[in-house]
Order: sequence, then structure tokens, then C-alpha cells
Amino acid sequence: MASTVKQSVTKLVPLLERLSLVRINQDALDRVTRCIEFSQQIDQIDTNKLANVKPMISPTTDDECIYMRDDSIERTDRIEIIKNAQKLVEDYFVTPNKHKHYSDL
Repeated sequence: MASTVKQSVTKLVPLLERLSLVRINQDALDRVTRCIEFSQQIDQIDTNKLANVKPMISPTTDDECIYMRDDSIERTDRIEIIKNAQKLVEDYFVTPNKHKHYSDL
């Protein structure tokens, strides 16, 4: 099972690098593989044996209404937003176009 996880992660790396503009080195690849292998332990749990276990926390309950908050609309000033940009070209934000190693971020 460990080799199939590593093969799957290795296949996915070029796509992730292209989408994120970040180079993924071998240490990061190994770390991701270990995390996936660790999380696969959840698949080993037989939930049929846990029929008497009740959830400890529930985001909703049957006898209570939970209302969403009222959002207020705040006007934003375009000039104030543009002040956050490191680089602008014709009033557009410019993002980096080169790959960066994750440790450089």
C-alpha cells in the first residue's frame, strides 16, 4: 500500500508544482506520503462496531434554531485596495511568475 501511495503522490507532483508555482523537493514529497499513509488508518476502522457511540459535538441540534448573522455591507475604496499591491501594471495586481521553492516562501 505504501508504494501505491508514493506512486500516486509522485504522479500528482508536476501538476501541483505547475498550479502552485512552487517546487516540491524530496523531503516535502516524503512528508506528504507519510501523512497520507497515516490518514489511511481511518479506513481500517469498522464503524459497524461503533453503533452505540454518540457524537460528542454536533454543529446543529434537533431542538434549536441556529441563525446566520446579518452581514453589513461596507464600501471599499479602490485606491485603498491598490495600496496593498507590491507591483501594479495598468492598475492590475501582478503576481510572481517564477517557481519558488516552498522554503523560500
